Amino acid sequence: MNSLTFEARVSTDHLVPVPDEVPIGTLVRIHLEPVTAEALIDEYQPRTEIGRLALAARRAHLKSGGKLLNAAEINDEVQERRGGVSELGLKLSAIRQRAIAGGMRLDSVDDILNEVREGRSEAGDDQDLR
Repeated sequence: MNSLTFEARVSTDHLVPVPDEVPIGTLVRIHLEPVTAEALIDEYQPRTEIGRLALAARRAHLKSGGKLLNAAEINDEVQERRGGVSELGLKLSAIRQRAIAGGMRLDSVDDILNEVREGRSEAGDDQDLR
């Protein structure tokens, strides 16, 4: 769509915001055209030096072929850069969640070590597990 212009009468239940000074029953002409994010950015004037630097970095990123990320993509990239969770970690987490949902009791590390120690002492193997 390049643009769209239409005429309509302002009614009491109109959905398009119009100034209060426009009386009910007035014929108005409404012009619609898409506004791109780049057009909004081109008009934006940062008020601080850091804002100017951020806008310059954004423009340079886009000019070099970079793409803008949505919130989920940003979170994914941050997680990946910080080491993230491996595919195996995700599978283990899913197994753990299914076990919890199935009513499995999750013991603390100390409880598990004590249980192992008891089993080893019964077997005559009492080496330190830590």
